Amino acid sequence: MRPFFSFMQLGFIVFITFCSVSVIAKHPVPSATKPVQNLSIYLPSNTISDAVLQQFTQQTGVVVTTHTYPMSALTNEGFTQPKDVDIALLPYSQYPDTSALNDHFKPIDTTKLPNIERINPVLDTAELRPYINNSVPLLIQGIGIATNSKMLSPSLFSHWSDLHDEQWTGQLLIMDDAQTLVSIALIELGYPVNNANSQQLQKAKQWLLDKKTNVAFFSKSQPETHFLSGQVVVGTLSNDRVYRGNLENADITLVWPMEGAVLDLFALSIMQHSHSQQAALQLINYLLSAPIQTSLALTTGLTPSTVGQSTQSPFLQRLPSEVIAGGHFKLNSPATRLKQQRILDEIQQ
Repeated sequence: MRPFFSFMQLGFIVFITFCSVSVIAKHPVPSATKPVQNLSIYLPSNTISDAVLQQFTQQTGVVVTTHTYPMSALTNEGFTQPKDVDIALLPYSQYPDTSALNDHFKPIDTTKLPNIERINPVLDTAELRPYINNSVPLLIQGIGIATNSKMLSPSLFSHWSDLHDEQWTGQLLIMDDAQTLVSIALIELGYPVNNANSQQLQKAKQWLLDKKTNVAFFSKSQPETHFLSGQVVVGTLSNDRVYRGNLENADITLVWPMEGAVLDLFALSIMQHSHSQQAALQLINYLLSAPIQTSLALTTGLTPSTVGQSTQSPFLQRLPSEVIAGGHFKLNSPATRLKQQRILDEIQQ
């Protein structure tokens, strides 16, 4: 597949060779009165199931093609977009600078989205508002302190600094993600997570170096497997990775530190070059509906962006509204992300 264009601002490289493409709705459109339309969406693997999109096709007649990228392909350098994609599902941590949003994404006409009223009001913040004009929140990721609750009481942890305790020497599982790690250090030091200055970043680097002897593994892909194997009993994990581990009987509990969790928000944006804006809005509104948000939560382990739906599952680590309100969203610029990656590279040497 030949790339349509390249965003060097967006904050991660997803090579087309990593992408998988599938066409949803292999069944005939149920009603001849609904003209067949085509829509393509770019999204992380295992986020929106084929069944969900097939149901959308049956309701609307819109045939959806998916282009997927693995989460492990996220980096801090650039982004290559597949050709002819109408919608992208991306984490805010990888979006371009807010000044460049209109260059890449169409403004969202919220009058065409009745379900927009279901969005959790705690997401209506001054920090997130610049993104909302060009995107719609779908799923929330939260990163906290994870423990194997069969072997270690979660009550031992309430602050990010608890990971510094010498008793955890050589025992911590740390997610191999520069933005997350540097964000944790900045939070603990009382500095802003987004667009920290050089002096603050250097102090964050030292905070992380002081913790390095406690680290057993830096893990990027499927970090929960270290809990499953019994190699670690404490570390940092996201709610979706905890969910994957708990589905395999890992019995992991997430603690949300008092200084605030590290948060990311997966949101839907309509590409500027899209000629299927109405169909795109239909799909976005459908994905915000209560039953579909429940389905997405149970598929991904992430927390729905909306309120009022039931996601009863013993394996989910759903973020309460107060954790979202008190958390810290990763919204750094591409230039800052590169600085953070250099810090992690130096720490791992």
